[in-house]
Amino acid sequence: MLTLHGGSGTNDDDLRKAIAAGINIVHINTELRVAWRRGLEEGLVKRPDEVVPYKILPFAVESVKRVVQSRLQLFNKPQDAVGLGQTAR
Repeated sequence: MLTLHGGSGTNDDDLRKAIAAGINIVHINTELRVAWRRGLEEGLVKRPDEVVPYKILPFAVESVKRVVQSRLQLFNKPQDAVGLGQTAR
């Protein structure tokens, strides 16, 4: 198994190339933490007087979900579909 540590902030094309080259684990923890923070901030802006955590946290959860969905789509595309020459098996 080959792991790309520090995958957060890596552009999509470079991630595709890394996966095509054999990387099969990509760490994107910082990217998820940033999404969580931005979602939380969005919730606080949209509900400035709210003090109940379970009414604010869904903004953070949705923000993280969007990043996860986006990254899973990128990571799971067949390599031939992204123009890297090798066919998916």
